[in-house]
Amino acid sequence: MIEIERRPLTEREWSVLAKNMRRALRVPVLLFAVITIV
Repeated sequence: MIEIERRPLTEREWSVLAKNMRRALRVPVLLFAVITIV
């Protein structure tokens, strides 16, 4: 994630990234929430 900020993203990359983030982040975010709560 940090490496992405080193260079500007194109609109296409942003749209693809947004789609992937919505799907992929659901599980990690839930896991992270559970871990931090416990």
